[in-house]
Amino acid sequence: MRFILTLLFPPMAFATTIPCDILCAQNLLSSLQKTRSYQKLTHNPFLDTTPQTRSHTKTPHYLKLEAIMNAKALIDGTWYKSGKTPFGTILSIHNDHIMLMQGKNTHTIKVSQHILWYR
Repeated sequence: MRFILTLLFPPMAFATTIPCDILCAQNLLSSLQKTRSYQKLTHNPFLDTTPQTRSHTKTPHYLKLEAIMNAKALIDGTWYKSGKTPFGTILSIHNDHIMLMQGKNTHTIKVSQHILWYR
């Protein structure tokens, strides 16, 4: 039995390790090079590159004055000082309210009060 196994396995091992000729190697290399596609190094796969369409209509958004502390106002989870903000200009900050100017309109917003704002 041992004799039969030694006769069968060396030819099988030799058949799987036969190197292919130059033409075979060139075909393998060309097929590998065709399937590879290199992307720019500046490409970020996690960044959404689809064009965003913006509507020309303004969407309403409620601003909420949540707190006032140390001459700062907490509006929608962000602290602001007097001055320009994304939704207007804070003219003054008082103990229980702020004076907010949006365009030509001036609003007095009290703590825990909502105001409708168009983005």
